[in-house]
Amino acid sequence: MKAMIKWLAASVLALGLAQPGAAAGTLARPAALTATTATGWVPMLWEVRGQGESKVLLLGSIHLLQERDYPLPADVQQAYAQADRLVFELAPEQMLSPQLGQAMLRSGVRRSGRLQDELPAAQWQQLSGWASQRGMPAERLQMLKPWFAALTISLQEMAAAGMQAELGLDRHLMARGQADGKSMLGLEDGLAQIALFDAMGSQEQQQMLAEALDEAASNGRRFQALLASWRSGETAAFWAQAGQPLKTAYPALYQAINVQRNQAWLAQLPQWLADGHGTTLVVVGGLHLVGSDGLVEQLQARGHTVERICTVAACPKQQRRRSRR
Repeated sequence: MKAMIKWLAASVLALGLAQPGAAAGTLARPAALTATTATGWVPMLWEVRGQGESKVLLLGSIHLLQERDYPLPADVQQAYAQADRLVFELAPEQMLSPQLGQAMLRSGVRRSGRLQDELPAAQWQQLSGWASQRGMPAERLQMLKPWFAALTISLQEMAAAGMQAELGLDRHLMARGQADGKSMLGLEDGLAQIALFDAMGSQEQQQMLAEALDEAASNGRRFQALLASWRSGETAAFWAQAGQPLKTAYPALYQAINVQRNQAWLAQLPQWLADGHGTTLVVVGGLHLVGSDGLVEQLQARGHTVERICTVAACPKQQRRRSRR
């Protein structure tokens, strides 16, 4: 199970990858945003009832998607139209800040030594082979930490398969929100996301690199399976693809990137559930919404009324009784 690489798309934002040519602080609006016929994927979308007319809508994102995933399904379009504000993992102005990309580069580049000397010989050979196939001199990788090399491989392979960060659901909604003048906020600081990578031990980083190389050799089949479960809206299948493997293989990392962050976000949600705050659409990586540690079950455990929103005909069978429009 390739837990770490799936986590990249399902949970962690593709930092520092603003669309080429876009000015700092702006988002290009893809042509797909202007289409009107909804697509067939089933959103992971829930409503949390607050006081009075206030409510929070939770939407599970994938951070790299394809043109075929647009335009948005009708339930997501309706949620966006209702929203008085949009809340993302990172505020748009920070995600697009050149300083954030520079900070990630500083964290991912080695201060001394070569990557080759940190890796088993067989792994370096495999990495060199991948670089050769992609027309990249292996020497360019020597200055990187293993986690940054893994991230480089994963994002390049996803791009080769037609997955684009600028088509990710969060990036898409940020562009639309910016064009429509909606209020947009962030739940956390980008430097905290970068720190998750840099805090990995050498063994975890090597495992992440091994998974990235294996995924590249599979021509993206494993990621496509994750994407299929997300498109189906089947939360149990999505958890089995993205959450359970990470929790099993990397329990400490799972606590840091999922449990601890979820708890920090849970502390912020009540402010938008108070009377008079209207509708807030919160868009985070899909992994953060599912499983016993996810925002949905954690909010229910705290006594909040949380209901799945999905068109009955398309809603996963086990959730139809709780579906609402």
